[in-house]
Amino acid sequence: MKEEAKSGPEEQLAKGRGKESLLRVTLRNQVNQIAIADRRARIVLNLTTLLISLSLISLLTTDIAFEQEQLRSKDLTNPLVVLMITSLISALASVVSLNPIQAKESSGYADQKGMSLLFSKNLSKFSLEDFREKMRLLLSTNDGIYNALITDIYNYGRLLNYKLIFLHLSYWILMGGLIASVLVFLIF
Repeated sequence: MKEEAKSGPEEQLAKGRGKESLLRVTLRNQVNQIAIADRRARIVLNLTTLLISLSLISLLTTDIAFEQEQLRSKDLTNPLVVLMITSLISALASVVSLNPIQAKESSGYADQKGMSLLFSKNLSKFSLEDFREKMRLLLSTNDGIYNALITDIYNYGRLLNYKLIFLHLSYWILMGGLIASVLVFLIF
């Protein structure tokens, strides 16, 4: 009897609030991770645009004042061009990472036309009355609500993966460019 009483609340938790808490926490975590990835991509974008600007200024000004004679005798054109090109490629990867278009229109609840009700891009495609009617239909069953949340969690996970791939690519390109420009400086 004690085992039956003990398993009862656990089953009730898994049927009700447990699922809701799991879905809510997972969705919140993914939205937070997407925001963190976007902040990091903006930092890389700012850094790379600063490097491009400084490289351009250095290339376009003829009297670059250096205190040390050995730096004055070195040609800085090649390292600056390498730094500029890799910074530009890294900036482009950051911009692609910031692109919000990755979310599919099939996320969440989809009506007969395949249009997602929960995807914000599709809200403008519905009139207010159509949207209310479709939301009432979605909210009429628990399965509809859970399926919409599960699908949105899946699509947020795909979006996060997409962002992280391009963010990591941006990091590696930037690091490779910094290393390559220093090596070009030392070699030439």
